[in-house]
Amino acid sequence: MKYAFIGLPCSGKTTLAKDIAKDVNGIFIPEIARLYIDSIDGKPKPDDNLTIARLQSNLEKMLEIDDNINISDVPVYLSCAYDKIYNNGKNYDKIMELSSQHNYDKIFNVVDTLGYQEDGTRYQTQEDLFKLDSIIEQLNKNYDVVDIRGIDHKQRKEQVLKYIE
Repeated sequence: MKYAFIGLPCSGKTTLAKDIAKDVNGIFIPEIARLYIDSIDGKPKPDDNLTIARLQSNLEKMLEIDDNINISDVPVYLSCAYDKIYNNGKNYDKIMELSSQHNYDKIFNVVDTLGYQEDGTRYQTQEDLFKLDSIIEQLNKNYDVVDIRGIDHKQRKEQVLKYIE
């Protein structure tokens, strides 16, 4: 079984994914984008979205274990949203091709545009976050997505566990 979380930066995806993986004794597959961005000390270049998608895809393939619960911090297709905003969708088809190699039993949407805060990890403007939110909504239409936004972490965790256990 394979599950993923989708949301904006700092929406709680990583915390939730780690907690769920621990609770179900599953495999946690981290989001490579944050590690990649930290490694280049700054804002990624437009074509970096394809690199991030490739790295995420490879990491998922490497860490997944059949007959286990695999919890991906993000689905590969999240890079499409960033590519549309920062690269005019130049690599959209390539990223979606990578994403098609991954089947998620459910994707949990934690997108919340409740407020913008400078937190040291975001490089996006508030306007970009609203665009990302809209693009993510469009992308989600192609997948089995459970909406768990607008609730606190404990409630999110309870909702996700209902689908997994």
